[in-house]
Amino acid sequence: MKRNSMKVRALDYHRNGISGLGFHVGIVEEIEDGKYREMLVVRFNRGADKETGNIVCAAFDLKQLDKRCIAFGQNSFRGDHYHQVMDEAIIEEEQA
Repeated sequence: MKRNSMKVRALDYHRNGISGLGFHVGIVEEIEDGKYREMLVVRFNRGADKETGNIVCAAFDLKQLDKRCIAFGQNSFRGDHYHQVMDEAIIEEEQA
C-alpha cells in the first residue's frame, strides 16, 4: 500500500484515569493513491512497544466512526502504518 502523504492535524494526550496507561490521540490526514482520508489514531506510550514487542497504536477512519462502524474488517486499519507520523508529532509537541 503506497502512502503519498500523512500529516497530524490535531494531537492531544489523555491521562486514562488516575493509574491507567496514558495515550495520545491524533487526527491524521492522509492522501493515499490520490484519495483523501481522515483517521483517528490512538498511540499508546512508546515505552509499551518494548514491553509488548509490538507497536501499540490503533487507527480508525473518521467517516466510518461517524456511522458508528467499529467492526473489524470494515473500520480496522494497521496501526503500524501510523505510528511514525504520530511519534514525530508527539516528539515535536514535547519539545515545544
